[in-house]
Amino acid sequence: MEKVKIFEKQNKKDSILHILNTLQKFEKDFINIRSDAALYIPYKIKYSNGEERKKAMEDFLKLQKDILEENSGILAAKYHFEQEKKEQKHQYEAKVEKQKRKNIIIILSSFIIGLVLLNIIFLLSRKKTKLESSNKELKLNILNTKFEAITKERDRISKELHDDLGATFTSISMATQFLRNENYADAKYVDIISRNTAKMNQKVNEIVWSLNTRNDTVGSLVSYITNFANNFFEGSSIRLSIIRKEEVAQLENNFFPSDKRRSLYLAAKEIINNAAKHSDAEQVLLEFYVEQDKLCIKIADDGKGINDAEQSKGNGLKNITDRMTYIGAEYSCLTGAFGTSYTLKTKIAKR
Repeated sequence: MEKVKIFEKQNKKDSILHILNTLQKFEKDFINIRSDAALYIPYKIKYSNGEERKKAMEDFLKLQKDILEENSGILAAKYHFEQEKKEQKHQYEAKVEKQKRKNIIIILSSFIIGLVLLNIIFLLSRKKTKLESSNKELKLNILNTKFEAITKERDRISKELHDDLGATFTSISMATQFLRNENYADAKYVDIISRNTAKMNQKVNEIVWSLNTRNDTVGSLVSYITNFANNFFEGSSIRLSIIRKEEVAQLENNFFPSDKRRSLYLAAKEIINNAAKHSDAEQVLLEFYVEQDKLCIKIADDGKGINDAEQSKGNGLKNITDRMTYIGAEYSCLTGAFGTSYTLKTKIAKR
C-alpha cells in the first residue's frame, strides 16, 4: 500500500532509469517488505542498461498500471464498503433515533393518558362525593321533616289527651265527691270509681308527659320521678330521702329521648311500688348521680330483701329487665338482710 502511494506521487515517468533511481532511493524504506522486494530486485538485475531499459520501462509501466488498476479496484471496493458501512450506520442511527422518538411518544402518550384517567377518576370521585353529600343532606332533610312532623303529632296528641281526657277525669272526680257529700248509700262503689279514675288520670298524665317534646330532657325525667316518689310516699310510714348530685343539675338541659324517659320512669315506678308494698322498709333512698357519661338512678330500701322464690315468680323484676334491655341501659339489683338496692344506668346525649 505504501508503494502505491509513492507511485501515485511520481509525476516524472519519462524513463525506466528515473523509475529505477526512484525505487533505489527508497530501497531502504521497502527492504523489509517482501512484496516490494519481489517487484524491485528482479527489475534491477534484469534491466541494467541499453534497450532493455526501454523494455523495462514498458514492462514496469504496464505492471504499475496493473497494480494501480488492481489497487483502484481494491480502493473502489473499499470505498463502496465504507459507503455501505456508513449507509448501514446511518440507517441504524436513523432506526435508533426513530425508536427513541417512538418511545418518547409512547411515554408522553402514556403520561397524558394517565393524567386524563386520573382527572376522570378525580372528577368521578368528586361527583360521587358530591352526590353522596347531596343524598345525605336530602336524607337528613327528610329525617328532619319526619322528626318535625312526629314532634308536632306528639305535641298534638299530648295536648288533646290533656285537654279532653283531663277534663273528663276532672268531671268524674267532681261527681264522686258530690256523691260522698250527699251520703250516697253505696259509698264503696263511689270509692272504687274514684280510685280507678285517679289511676286512669295518672296514666294519662304519664302518657302526656312522655309524648310532649318539651319534656325530652334529663331535668324533666329527674323531676318527674322525684314528684312521683314524693306523692307516692306522702302520708306513708316510710321515710323518703332524695339526693340529687350537683353534676345532674349541670346536665338537666341535655336531650333525653322520650322512649328512654318513659322506660326509666316506668322502671323506677315499679321499683318504688315494690319497696312500698313488699319490703317492709322504714326508709327508701332515691339518688340521682352521673358516672362518666351515664345518668344513674339508685333506689334502695332497708327492708327484708327479696328471696329466691319472690325473684323467680315476680313479673315486676322481669318487666324492669325488659325495659332496660329495650333502651340499652344497665340494670343491677343487690338484695339481702340489709335490704334491696336497684341501680339503673343509661347514656346521656351530648349537648
